[in-house]
Amino acid sequence: MLKAIQNTIANFVGGLTAMAATLVFNAIYYRVVDDEVFGIISLLLTATLVSPALDVGTGRTAGRAIAQAPGSRKDIARLRDVVATLQIANATIGLLLGLVLAMASPIVAVALLKPQNLATSEVAWALVLIAGQVALMLPRHFATACLNGMKRQILANVLLSGSTLIRGFAGLLALLLGDDPLQAFLVVQGVVWLVDALVCVTVVWRLMPPAHRRARFDTDVLRSSWRFAGGDGAAVLIGTLLAHGDRLLLAALLPLSSYGAYALVSAIASAIGRFTGPFSAAFLPHFVELTAKRQTSELREDYLVSTQLLSCVVLPMAAVMIFFAPEIVSTVVGPHYASGILSVAFAFLVAGTMLNNLMHLPHAVQLAAGNSATALRFTVFNAAAYVALILLATPRFGLIAPAVSLFSIYALTIVFFTRVTNRMLGVASYSWACHSIVRPGIGTVAVATATRVVAPSDLGTVIGAAWLVFVAVSASAAALALSPRARGAIRISSRAENRRHNAISG
Repeated sequence: MLKAIQNTIANFVGGLTAMAATLVFNAIYYRVVDDEVFGIISLLLTATLVSPALDVGTGRTAGRAIAQAPGSRKDIARLRDVVATLQIANATIGLLLGLVLAMASPIVAVALLKPQNLATSEVAWALVLIAGQVALMLPRHFATACLNGMKRQILANVLLSGSTLIRGFAGLLALLLGDDPLQAFLVVQGVVWLVDALVCVTVVWRLMPPAHRRARFDTDVLRSSWRFAGGDGAAVLIGTLLAHGDRLLLAALLPLSSYGAYALVSAIASAIGRFTGPFSAAFLPHFVELTAKRQTSELREDYLVSTQLLSCVVLPMAAVMIFFAPEIVSTVVGPHYASGILSVAFAFLVAGTMLNNLMHLPHAVQLAAGNSATALRFTVFNAAAYVALILLATPRFGLIAPAVSLFSIYALTIVFFTRVTNRMLGVASYSWACHSIVRPGIGTVAVATATRVVAPSDLGTVIGAAWLVFVAVSASAAALALSPRARGAIRISSRAENRRHNAISG
């Protein structure tokens, strides 16, 4: 449990850095290029957010195998075969996906995006470059999943933060200095993705324990893991499309010049996942280990602690975005959007994303037990409902329809999905909801409401950002004050870290 909390902190710092860098650089890009060029850049941003779900579960399956592997030489050789086989499958999926997207780019440019100022051929070539980057993203995400399985989250986050910052600065220089800014931007991004993927894959294999023979491709690995990997991969893919599907839909329904603004605020809403990802990456290997050892009591307690900890982080961040939605939209996109429907849509997107992310740790417990089918069934149903709601409501209500649809679906799903996990662990769902969501939620809402009432007007960008940070920190403190399990875990982790520091100093 202690190691999982420490890895969560490392993941949190790295994820926050990557998230902040991504949003800051995209906000800058929005101001230095015209609307249609930024619309294309937004497609790359959407592809980056969706890409972790495109590997058909190969990355998480490899990470799970690493987390539960014993240590004999024979087992290590087998583990290396598993990782090598899944890595080859992952790279093949990425290559095929990239080829399909590249071949479809002329049709997408003409039939879907309909550019007005950019040449259709230029847009099609840009989509080909984005397709190439998607093919490189999959091996990169596979390497991250393997590092998470090794519980090497600090290293994984150093690599993530570094590559994100390099891509951001390189992209900005390309837009400012390139003769053809869009093409220069996409080429530079592709080069950084290539180097990043090569470095991360190399690091993984350097850290893998040595064996008496070389790793080899084994079709038995695919036969034995396809059911879990396919179920998990399909659930993650459908869930990701559910979360980001409104952007894909609106790319066809809106002019390319208008698409960028909605895509940017939608990306901000989905950034809540950056706060959830650290918990999932750290606790999934921990849950796998406890499940393999049949330590049910420890698993139950750590599940209750981890979900309460997650709420103390996710609920305050979501509350800040919801209560101060007009100010955030105004700062990022422009003051003319602050009082419009975009701010309301943003608030609903945040609320729906928050509910989705609160289900990640219950999902991790299911995956640790080898159950990927439950999430798949829920996501298939949700996707069908989501498409139906959008098709019925978007023509009448516009931008607000996808956001409200997403929120409504996740509000219903969280009730039934978490009940499956709670039954597995012998936890009463009502008790879990009160302790893991309601208690920290009361503190969060109280602080967010009070700060919204007393918030000074017209603070400016810098002071306004500082005010939002103050609100988030205060709301987190209030959530922790009402969350005894979370406080106890932090206190134990802090004492252990102090002992380790004193031992090193001594």
